Amino acid sequence: EKAPVDPSPADQSPADEPSAGEPSEDAPSSAAGATCQNCGTPLAGEYCHRCGQRDLPQLRIRDLGRHFLETVLDVDDLGAGLRRTLIEGLRSPGALARQYVDGKRKEFVSPIGYFLIAATLTFVVYEIFQAEWVQGHAELMRAQWEALGVNPDKIFGEGSPFRDRYGWTSASDLAGALFLVVQQIQTYTIALVCLVAAGVLRGLFSGPTYADLVVFELYT
Repeated sequence: EKAPVDPSPADQSPADEPSAGEPSEDAPSSAAGATCQNCGTPLAGEYCHRCGQRDLPQLRIRDLGRHFLETVLDVDDLGAGLRRTLIEGLRSPGALARQYVDGKRKEFVSPIGYFLIAATLTFVVYEIFQAEWVQGHAELMRAQWEALGVNPDKIFGEGSPFRDRYGWTSASDLAGALFLVVQQIQTYTIALVCLVAAGVLRGLFSGPTYADLVVFELYT
């Protein structure tokens, strides 16, 4: 009988290909006989199987940034984890939350990390459209005052508390101040709403825990 022959790379099925959790092609490969710089355990891959530290023969600035983001977002592979989380979150946030609650957590950014990403993107959007936001709300306030028979110019005229106390001389100044307040508190407000909503749902449903419901609120 012929001895079994190992399949060549061309004959391998998709199931034989490296999984998402294995090192990517651009990941640093450990040299033969290399040991973990942290605990001294012989390495069999990119990460030490004993302490979990990644093998980085030469530390670079991007490695520091990557490690920081992976720690904050609680994900092992920043690129793959962030990509999967954003795609799944846009496609079906409820399914993403369900997978995380059911224990499939290594592949995704944590709920708090996901919330921080969303808050950061919201802050950036606010900054980009600040002028339009202020102008639109200033015009809306002037229209409302005029509909009530109030002259907007008198509201900010000489002796007005808005002018004397806050230095606002127009509806645009007031809208700008409101914009800063909204920008500063929107993250805390949304986080508080998520926590309160999870508490309300916990009172209505006996199955999921409060932490489970917080995960669903943060992801969705």
